[in-house]
Amino acid sequence: MEEPGNPGQSDIDQVAGGSTVALGTDAPSWARPYKSARTRAVMATIALSLILASIVSRVWILENYDTVVLLLGDEQTLDFWWTLLSIVVVVGGAVTILLWFARAYRNLPALGAHELTYSPRSAVGWWFVPVVSMVAPLRVTIELFKASDPSTRPNGRRERRQAALPKLVVTWWIVFLAALILDRLPISSEVLVWFALLASLQILAAGLAIAVIWRIQLRQDAGQLPRQDAGQPVPQGRRSRLGLIIGFTGAGGCLGLIVLAAVLVVLFFQNAAKNCPPKDFPIYPGAQQTDFNYEISGATSRCTAGWESDAAPTEVSSFYEGSLTTGAWQLVSKDPDDGLWYFQRRSDGSTIGRMGFSAHGTQTRIEAEILTGQSPTPSASP
Repeated sequence: MEEPGNPGQSDIDQVAGGSTVALGTDAPSWARPYKSARTRAVMATIALSLILASIVSRVWILENYDTVVLLLGDEQTLDFWWTLLSIVVVVGGAVTILLWFARAYRNLPALGAHELTYSPRSAVGWWFVPVVSMVAPLRVTIELFKASDPSTRPNGRRERRQAALPKLVVTWWIVFLAALILDRLPISSEVLVWFALLASLQILAAGLAIAVIWRIQLRQDAGQLPRQDAGQPVPQGRRSRLGLIIGFTGAGGCLGLIVLAAVLVVLFFQNAAKNCPPKDFPIYPGAQQTDFNYEISGATSRCTAGWESDAAPTEVSSFYEGSLTTGAWQLVSKDPDDGLWYFQRRSDGSTIGRMGFSAHGTQTRIEAEILTGQSPTPSASP
């Protein structure tokens, strides 16, 4: 998969007033004029920030598992949506990172790098080769890091070998592999120590990946600025660059949390509309639902709903007396003082409720309150 770059620099000339070089006849066939990969770096940062947000969300979901399951209806629904979200986030992160890799590597000849070991295609392709992908992407990234150094223009294989090993890149790769291996181990996520370690490694790996991308990107962009004096490196402006990286990461993370919160809100209202009232709860024919409220607290929920019907109160009460005698719900008692009826689900004594009827002009107002996860004492007020 390797496509070596040009063997020398005889036809690569320094551009006057700057550190970008003109592509000569010895440049590799895939070489192109410099085109900043900053936009792709921003996209990759946002994608990695979404991954960070998803990891934090996963921790929160496990801490509030019963509430989330109740919110979505069942564990199967939670598994489906979480799996789908994870696939979208991970694939989006992988695509944007590899797009940045390809563009950044393609820029190297224009920045004066020659005798390159890889090509943009192989720099991306080695990620998909089993076993080799444990080492090759690290070598690609190290070469990309060293060849992007704005203080050595141009640079060849000898100059890159003499350059110090980038500790940031090596640290990122070690953490990334550790998180990847730990995630593949057959250990249940219910093991708190394992999950805490895995989440910490994943968060650290994503954060370090952002740092690596921007360290390389800023080195490449610095090579496009004119030098102050011959032989002197271009000022790095570390503070402003650090602020830029933190800003993009924070913005992407906030965006991710906002998106995840929006998804949860939408799913909550979908689930509320489906479960409030429950599908098997009897509703008087022709009655129009006017309101509902759905609250979740731990493993319990409270649903209040109201309807209005053109029928007389006696007709409505007769309907419910029959429905709560033969259907999935059981009438437990009637309170003659306040006119409320108390009932429970026949198959689940922890689901209880009460309802009442009142005349409003020519219409009858029907109000019901249903609680789940309660002690089976339906005779008491919910």
